[in-house]
Amino acid sequence: MNRSRIDLLKSLNFKYWSDKNPFYGNFPLTSSIAASLLIIQRAGYLQQFSFQSCDELVSKIEENINAIKRDINEHADTNLLQTFDLIHVWGGRMGKSPYVKRDEKGRSSRDKFSDWINLYKQGIQLAQKKDPLSALSEFCKIPQIGVSFGSKHLRFWGGYPILDTRMWLLLGHDSQIPYDIFIEEINDIGNHWGLSWVKTEEALFAFSNNYFPNNELTLKKNLDPNQTDYEVAKGIQTIQTR
Repeated sequence: MNRSRIDLLKSLNFKYWSDKNPFYGNFPLTSSIAASLLIIQRAGYLQQFSFQSCDELVSKIEENINAIKRDINEHADTNLLQTFDLIHVWGGRMGKSPYVKRDEKGRSSRDKFSDWINLYKQGIQLAQKKDPLSALSEFCKIPQIGVSFGSKHLRFWGGYPILDTRMWLLLGHDSQIPYDIFIEEINDIGNHWGLSWVKTEEALFAFSNNYFPNNELTLKKNLDPNQTDYEVAKGIQTIQTR
């Protein structure tokens, strides 16, 4: 654990950042989400859907999940796969691989869902049993799914935070960390502010997204130094470049 970084993040105005995450709430679809929807529709999926806001998309995902949770045996694989696709839309264009990488017969991983849908079902069951490490392991056995998107599925099916490049960099690590370590660090920050793991991660993402690009801790250009927590962001960049 990078204690100095964790302590610096605890100084953030979490009340401010908690509703600034552009992937939730009544925000227009981000360019990445819109691009992902187009990619997935061009691959032949979700062609009946259009979304005006992130809140509308998230609500549809949650509606599907709540219906499936009530009786998973009543729902055909079609419902699970639609939810899989919707989560990939929400996660943005970086989750396109299952739809665009094709084998010698021109089939994508998504086209060959029968090869992996039982892994998805097992991951869902483990997430509901509050076993996030095992659930994430199952999700990541699906072709072209890594921790970043595996944990997005985990977030919706089990209520656990998302671990991606932005998060492990922000927490002060040079490379991807094990999910249990991530939970420990998110829990430390969340306990300080009285927030759940998911709400803590959402606020941290909003702060990071405002000040830094996805894969490095270098301040974006032309930032207003009067923005909330600008000095914290500048301090993180200074720590990173020492």
